[in-house]
This record gives sequence, C-alpha cells and structure tokens, in this order.
Amino acid sequence: MKKDQQIYAIRGFLETPGVISTFENVQEEAWQLVLFLRINNLVANDLLPQKKEEVTMDFKLMTSHLTDEGFRVLKEGLYKWLDKNDDINRTSIDMTPLEKALAKVRSDNQSLK
Repeated sequence: MKKDQQIYAIRGFLETPGVISTFENVQEEAWQLVLFLRINNLVANDLLPQKKEEVTMDFKLMTSHLTDEGFRVLKEGLYKWLDKNDDINRTSIDMTPLEKALAKVRSDNQSLK
C-alpha cells in the first residue's frame, strides 16, 4: 500500500510567508476543489467535507482521499490551478486548469485501452 501523503492543507498554505490570502478565500477555493473531485468521481472515500462549513483551518487533502485517476489529475493540474486563482481580488474560482488536466488524464486512459 502507498504511503498516505498530504497534497493540500489550508493551515500550511495560509502560514506560508508572503501569502496574503484570507481564510475565507482559501476555504472557498478548497470547497470548490472538493466539489470538482466529487462531481468527477475522483474521490476514493467519504472523508472529505460534505459542506463548505466543514472546510476548516485543519482541512487537509490526502492521497488516500483520491482515486488513482484523481491523484493523476491533481498531479497534472493542481499547481496550475492554484497559480491561476492566486488573486485575492478574484470574483470566482477558475476551474479550467483542473478541467484540462482531467481531460488529458482521461484521454491518456483511453489511449491505453
């Protein structure tokens, strides 16, 4: 069995020197990520928050929360998605980098069949 690894953590992100984002912005970002993973069947279990209010400072996304496909999607697109949404003045969260990563991973899966 693979070692469970942390992929994303709100507390760690907000405590990074130079980060000017607020908890509310990061909470919304994390919630949108959880919804994206759920909608696209990329979660392996029910351990992720069921509602936005459950996304707290202690929220961590772990490899064990994801299917293999979900892990590949985040490996391909998570940092691009974070960079794209790194604007405290944004009015919405752009899911395009994750959508592109999902399309690429699913296309690669089809090529292997």
